[in-house]
Amino acid sequence: PTGTLTVAGSPTLTGTLAVNVPANGASDSLAVAGALDLTGLALLPSLPAGTPSVSSHTLVTASGGITGAFESAALTGPWTLVYSATSVRLVYNTGTLIRLK
Repeated sequence: PTGTLTVAGSPTLTGTLAVNVPANGASDSLAVAGALDLTGLALLPSLPAGTPSVSSHTLVTASGGITGAFESAALTGPWTLVYSATSVRLVYNTGTLIRLK
């Protein structure tokens, strides 16, 4: 089953955030009422085998802002993470992808 874990305040999270991302567009997510530092937290998504019907999933929201990045993320193929001030999205990219570092 998919769902949202809601956390009050500004928690200190460590370990692994495991999320289910089925092809139908629903996905697990974490909603934090305060600020969230992702440093020290790993992301372990269960990704669909084929092309998903929805290309963007909001995995994390924090109304007080997000700092840091996931310590590690088990992503395959065209999946990437997009960080913003208050959210982290998992995006399935189609077409030609060029990454600059």
